[in-house]
Amino acid sequence: MECCYTEKMMFITIDLVKAIACLLIVNFHCLYVYPESLAVLSFGGDLGNNIFFMISGFSLFPSIERSSFNEFGSWVKKRYLRILPLSMMFNMLSYLFMPNREFVGSIFHCFIFPMVYWFIGALFLFYPLIFLVQKIKNEKMEATIIVLLLVLHVIFDSVQAERYFIGFIAMIVGCWLRKNAEKLEKRGHCLIVSAVSFFIYAFLKIIYAKEIGQPQMIHLLIGIVILLTSIFLILGLFRREKELKIMVEKNVWLNKIIHFVSSLTLSAYLCQQLINFTIVDLFLKLKFPFSVAAYLIATFAAAYLAYWVDIWFRKVLLKNKL
Repeated sequence: MECCYTEKMMFITIDLVKAIACLLIVNFHCLYVYPESLAVLSFGGDLGNNIFFMISGFSLFPSIERSSFNEFGSWVKKRYLRILPLSMMFNMLSYLFMPNREFVGSIFHCFIFPMVYWFIGALFLFYPLIFLVQKIKNEKMEATIIVLLLVLHVIFDSVQAERYFIGFIAMIVGCWLRKNAEKLEKRGHCLIVSAVSFFIYAFLKIIYAKEIGQPQMIHLLIGIVILLTSIFLILGLFRREKELKIMVEKNVWLNKIIHFVSSLTLSAYLCQQLINFTIVDLFLKLKFPFSVAAYLIATFAAAYLAYWVDIWFRKVLLKNKL
């Protein structure tokens, strides 16, 4: 695929979208430190997750295209080496704090199939599947898979179903966006559509939380609106690559902040989950909003440290040059 934008410029959109996803996910996991009266502010986790899955598909597609079926094992191994060292470290830490832990089950979910943190388990499943789906090279088959996943999403109306079915749809759509980026770059007012979709998403989340009307149908609508918000956000920012490039070149600190937040998506998620699992009560001793501020500072400081530990581990011990 030839595109009027360079890969370097495209990374501006990728970083910005990942940063947005990271902030939404972190905000959702602040639910333990928001006052009960402001608990409604702690939302956006499912949207952030699926924005991340979609931009992951968008980013992974070129490497999938360059790889043959014979390189499936090495391609998947490289993806796993990007997530497993850090996740295994946090799995071990979490295992120590598990109440009434059952040895065999805990060992399996910590070190064989990493499900202590569902997000890691999802990536663990999605990487080989997305490679195989993209090698089909049949858009009708991809559309069939998406429809099937939506049907399963409705049948298994649960948080776990939403996470996996909609998440993998998002990754497939991300690949499709990258394949058709040049065709789609001139389409419509994407950011406006994304903003409208976001407000519809927020409204539906409030209704679903209160279980007004038909929650199962609302659940399906939330999944569809999440996908629409993610699609038009990526397209809208992609169309403005040149403007974004000029903006970040003029403001070096803005560029650094965007890159900093986007690079911490995985480590921030893991650190925040561990904090919520262990020491979150310490932050509740502070008054709002100082409790949230201290919590966020601790989360990103720990995530930054974990990020560099992960870099060192992969470079030195695994000799996996990035």
